[in-house]
Amino acid sequence: MVDGLRPASLHPLFLATAWWTDHESWGKVNTMRWIRVQKPAPGTPSRVVLITLSVYGSRRGLVLNPYSLLMTTARRIAPVLALVVLLVATACTPRVASTRATTASSLNPPASFMALPDTLVCVIDRSVTAGLRQVSAKKRDGGVVLFVDGAVRPLESVHPVDYMAGYAGREQWVRDGVPVELASSRYVRTGGERRINLTLLSRVGEFRGIMLFAGRDEGPRPDAVYLPTSPGCIFQAYVRSDLNP
Repeated sequence: MVDGLRPASLHPLFLATAWWTDHESWGKVNTMRWIRVQKPAPGTPSRVVLITLSVYGSRRGLVLNPYSLLMTTARRIAPVLALVVLLVATACTPRVASTRATTASSLNPPASFMALPDTLVCVIDRSVTAGLRQVSAKKRDGGVVLFVDGAVRPLESVHPVDYMAGYAGREQWVRDGVPVELASSRYVRTGGERRINLTLLSRVGEFRGIMLFAGRDEGPRPDAVYLPTSPGCIFQAYVRSDLNP
């Protein structure tokens, strides 16, 4: 017999296994054990009750205490979990350090790039008020290269000659000689492409999504405007139609 149970008040039983707690009084847990609950033979007094959320038998009965079960399980597995976390953290630390070292090294230009001659390249930048800025670069094999995103790349791949990058050099309307319009004035193409120092220019407007520039000393209706055609401050000049001979 389980101490404290009165057989006459027990519920019919069947085979089961569960956690159980032995209460000296309601809410006070003394022990927690495994118990095998079995259905008695016909005519034999019941010896043990099936553990459910209800109490069967006397006040000193068997009850399932979910809170006690949870707290006991947590106390038992907490050291194991702490050990697992420590082992995982220890195993990952070298990888993190290695990743950081690799990332740091990838951000540093290689010695072969640093040994190349320095140069500055004028490029379109819509994020700045002037619309133009200088970027540091290197000269190599008659061209210009940049160190971007951990790799040495040609200038053309970083600042391609296309509409999205802000250059009109490959636009068909430029090849066809379409006049440029600014402030109700028409400007016609004159001469060929030329390099102009960015310090001599100011941003004055746009035409078909391409920025237009004029001389810094020009008024609101400039005599000429300049259309960027490729990186390096290469522009196509357009003169106001009423001034064109």
